[in-house]
Amino acid sequence: MTCSAREEVAAALGEAAAGRIRLRRVFGPRAAALAAVLEALGRADRGRRDPDTAPARPDRAPDGRTGALVAEVPSYAADDPYQLRRRLRELGGPAALLRPYAPGADDPLAMGPLEHLSARYASRAGREAAEAWRARLQPLPAREAVLAARTDPAADAPTRLAGLEEADWVGASILG
Repeated sequence: MTCSAREEVAAALGEAAAGRIRLRRVFGPRAAALAAVLEALGRADRGRRDPDTAPARPDRAPDGRTGALVAEVPSYAADDPYQLRRRLRELGGPAALLRPYAPGADDPLAMGPLEHLSARYASRAGREAAEAWRARLQPLPAREAVLAARTDPAADAPTRLAGLEEADWVGASILG
């Protein structure tokens, strides 16, 4: 059973003392960066702002990739979540923090095949698709991304390889 910070203070000091103490929870730089990344990805937990419902460890990322993105967020204005969100947008969103596609890379920030294709072709799919990729890492539909790579005469080797790898997932019918 989890209890709130107020309940913990009341248990330790007694109800009368707890009533005279004002609690304020301040998150550290990593928690602020995590909140900015989660918000950008559309996975923000509004409960993080309420001390009674916020997680006990608000600086813990839900997965390795999110943690790696958090580590890449510039630490300037680290104690101001608004400034962190603004800075992340100025950098080009979470997509700007990813590393180029590298087959077999053991790097949580390395783009996968569909992400590589999305980074390259989202702007061709329209403003909404480009913004969804840049700001929220929402990839293009796989079929659309593979077709864009196959019809691009200027596709470089990594793009052609990403197209082939992603085509395996989509199915050979689109390659015909």
